[in-house]
Amino acid sequence: MRGLSDEQRRAALAATDDRCLAIVEGAAGAGKTTMLKVVVDCYTSAGTNKADSKTVVSKANPKTVLGCATAWRTVEMIRAELGIDGYAVDSLLARINAGQHILDRNTVLLVDECGQIGSRSMNALIGAAARAQSKVVFVGDRKQLQPISAGPALKIISSVVEPTRVDKIVRQREKWAQDAARAFAKGKAATGLKAYAEKRLLTGCAGAQATIRAAVDCYMDAQHRAPGKPHLLIAKSNKTVRALNAEIRSRMRDSGLLTGPDHVVTAGDASGRSFRLQLAAGDKIRFGIRQDRIGSGVINGTVGRVDKIDVLDNQHLLIRAQVQGKTIEFSTEALKDKAGRVRLSHDLAVTAYSSQGLTAETATVVLGAEYDRHESYVACSRARGETAIFYDQALLAAQTRGQRQIQNWR
Repeated sequence: MRGLSDEQRRAALAATDDRCLAIVEGAAGAGKTTMLKVVVDCYTSAGTNKADSKTVVSKANPKTVLGCATAWRTVEMIRAELGIDGYAVDSLLARINAGQHILDRNTVLLVDECGQIGSRSMNALIGAAARAQSKVVFVGDRKQLQPISAGPALKIISSVVEPTRVDKIVRQREKWAQDAARAFAKGKAATGLKAYAEKRLLTGCAGAQATIRAAVDCYMDAQHRAPGKPHLLIAKSNKTVRALNAEIRSRMRDSGLLTGPDHVVTAGDASGRSFRLQLAAGDKIRFGIRQDRIGSGVINGTVGRVDKIDVLDNQHLLIRAQVQGKTIEFSTEALKDKAGRVRLSHDLAVTAYSSQGLTAETATVVLGAEYDRHESYVACSRARGETAIFYDQALLAAQTRGQRQIQNWR
């Protein structure tokens, strides 16, 4: 286990001991992925250092390690960084319920960002693993974003199985950024924002449109400076994400990255709100609903790129796209929810919730007073390098005045 800190080494030992369930909890950017690489290697190939007598993995008993997370983006990162196969939680449970043989006594299931999993899904995962006699390693952080569905599952199981914590932040290269992330984690937003202001990375803008344009300028400049590295553009709400996407698409259109006409469909987001979605050849898209009839199947969070669009009738489009390295075709009718809205969106900017579990070279954050401590902590802890924060001065001032008025009325 060379190259690991003492905290990471303790976590790796906990993840590879003889217990059927282990929990590794840690701060955003604390090197959990680095630790998990060692865990995967221990289980799948080289065994472990014989000096680590507490660890029971051996060369004679290799395991199959599978990754799992709520968000497809996180699953893709697990696959890329750990070199293992992975599933979104809903997809994995659906496959198991359909009778597919995925888990057995030689399987280790790594469940990343488990703090986002609700109690029902968590119970189903544990039950499936118990029936198959598989080991489960939960990896997450109660200080980051909580599950949308009911029940703080990580908090519940942590009261039964003591987590092994990894707290030393190593993601950010600069110490001041590590300190700022810790401040956000503790709910000390003013301290964190002051650190960014002192580095001239906190910018107030004159109005919503100016904020959107400035954030996109910064995001696209970061992509230009480091084109081979990942960059994130983060906002709190789906509405702000759509505004950012519209600005990016306008620039993509001007640059010739989008071709052909814009086709408009009535789409729906995860909050149940309807919006007009423009689609053209060249668009990066994200599916918001599971649909097994499309190619080899897509789930909520699967991403792709549009190659061609044909009009089927006055309501539906036939879209040809590249998804997971394959060419697929689908009708927008196949992606409608119960309200008749197409569950499709652009894959450009992301919400703070969707960004959890992701690591990027840079992050550009559109901040507002609606952020809570969990969201601000997650958004401002994604980047190894620079995180730039933009906010609407007028909106923030109005929200502050409103809060003061409410306090005076009490």
